[in-house]
Amino acid sequence: MYNEQGSKTTVDNEAGVKAFDDYTRYFNDYGLPTIYDFVSRFRSGEMPIGVSAYSTYNTLMVSAPEIRGLWDFTLIPGTERVDEDGNTYLDRSDFISGSATMMIATDNEELRRNSWEFMKWWADSDTQVRFGREIEALLGSSARYATANRDAFSQLAWSYDDIQVLNEQWEQTVGIREVPGGYYTGRHLANAVRKVLNDKDDARETIIDYSIKIDEELTKKRKEFGLPIAE
Repeated sequence: MYNEQGSKTTVDNEAGVKAFDDYTRYFNDYGLPTIYDFVSRFRSGEMPIGVSAYSTYNTLMVSAPEIRGLWDFTLIPGTERVDEDGNTYLDRSDFISGSATMMIATDNEELRRNSWEFMKWWADSDTQVRFGREIEALLGSSARYATANRDAFSQLAWSYDDIQVLNEQWEQTVGIREVPGGYYTGRHLANAVRKVLNDKDDARETIIDYSIKIDEELTKKRKEFGLPIAE
């Protein structure tokens, strides 16, 4: 998404422009729906396959009991690539996002110590397992907890086969690097997609225009924090 220094976006390079153009063509040229309820369409058979968050599994188990046992989930479809040794493999990498917890800076030593102890307790595997099991016991399998603690995850009510699939996909997730001003990236990529889909603007020109806006914000924030800017 960014150059090595994190000072400039790379969505305007040839690979980025082509990926953006290919993506928007699925909707403009092939008529893929932009808004849909996957659970309802999967349940009726109108949409027999989809890529979705694994929490959709829990929703289907509760909302579509009539098709239970007739479907399953597996790894994300991969792209065939060649490694450094010339061996072919399937790259199933997918980006991952999540929330964060921040402890507010304070001069109160007792408050800082208690906050740190609470965070350690909350992130502990035993606490996460207990919380996950209790919330599922109270609300049912549709509320199965999506913990980020790997040890706790394996102790929740997933079957052995499900855990194997999820763990394998988990190993292939990648994060998008955070950079100063990076909040503009996702926002303007979404704006660019809407511009092409709704107004039928040219995909190449649109993504290049929005990459300029992204770079302007990256430069602004880097100046604010005293970081070197892109030339």
